[in-house]
Amino acid sequence: PLQSPPLQDNKKEWVCDYCNRASFATYQEACLHEKTCSYNTSAAQRTCEKLERNQTSKHPVQIDEENNKYYEGRISLAVSSTDNEWLSETNCFVRSKCIEAFSAQHEDVTISSKRGRISFKQVGIRCVFCVNRDPKERSIGAVSFPVSVAGIYESVKRWKSVHLAECKFIPADVKDKIKSMESTACVPTTRQYWIDSARALGIDDTKDGLRFVADPHKFDQNDAKSTMTKTRFAPSSSKCENSDNGNSKNQEKYIVVPEDQNAITPYVYHLMRQVQPCVFTEADRFLSRSRSSVGFGGFECRHCQGHAGLGRYFPSSPEALSTNSTSQNIYSHIQKCRKCPQDVKNHIKTLKCNKSTWLRRSCGWRQAFFRKVWKRLHDE
Repeated sequence: PLQSPPLQDNKKEWVCDYCNRASFATYQEACLHEKTCSYNTSAAQRTCEKLERNQTSKHPVQIDEENNKYYEGRISLAVSSTDNEWLSETNCFVRSKCIEAFSAQHEDVTISSKRGRISFKQVGIRCVFCVNRDPKERSIGAVSFPVSVAGIYESVKRWKSVHLAECKFIPADVKDKIKSMESTACVPTTRQYWIDSARALGIDDTKDGLRFVADPHKFDQNDAKSTMTKTRFAPSSSKCENSDNGNSKNQEKYIVVPEDQNAITPYVYHLMRQVQPCVFTEADRFLSRSRSSVGFGGFECRHCQGHAGLGRYFPSSPEALSTNSTSQNIYSHIQKCRKCPQDVKNHIKTLKCNKSTWLRRSCGWRQAFFRKVWKRLHDE
């Protein structure tokens, strides 16, 4: 009788470097997918094609022929001067304590599940807790090699969603701390910050993947701060020193004054005392997704100056300014703001809870008051 063919191993080891989702049983299938992957870019596609030629050519192209220009080493992803302003508490902790960027050594290239697509000195992201363990003992997602600086965010996101729960080498208290931080307020992440901060660390794109273009052994946080100052993610201290951002002159200004107290509730008065005037900038167009014109008047949290694009508001009309949702947005931000003193948060929360004790105001007081605020913001 004819023997049945041996069962095939259906394990899919080749994962798309661009979307980090699609997986394939063979290298060739993965390359075919990457050529049409919606996350792919033309530069990355050329690299994939070059590597594909290496698989079949009798004279492989030397991908790392210029490696002497790049550096080796390892480095934390943390940028201490700006991370806490632009990232969630969880991401700050993970970048500083849980993961690192490293340059691949020859053994890393050999053991990688993406053999043929990882080269010597290529920069990857890995878990610091299992880095010295046998690769067979590591859980999935322990090491990844983003194809560009834009992909570092996805690698860290995958570490949190896949590797964190499975890795048996991560201490329980670390897992508990991350879980606790994840349950609190979240700061939306902008990918551009991950790109700019990676470059501040000396990591950048090349035609053959990420490389250290600066020596990680000589890295200085002051140098990273200086680099970030030149981006839209400049530290708050630098913003305050820069008089061209349109906000420095407003540091001591309020959009409500003591004379307003008799016309509005204590809650609204003290809530609006936590913001200050500001003007719309090009950075707000990117961060706040607003369509306002540059120079348009608005207001921001006076404690954090609207870090990470949060706490900055540009209502389009007096009616939009006077809605309860605007006040609720300000209240929510104040309660989550890391720089707002706790006693201020508690005071405003108490005032809001004691609304039943407020004196009754005449009908239409809210609209009348916020029309005044609108005129102050727009110099009418």
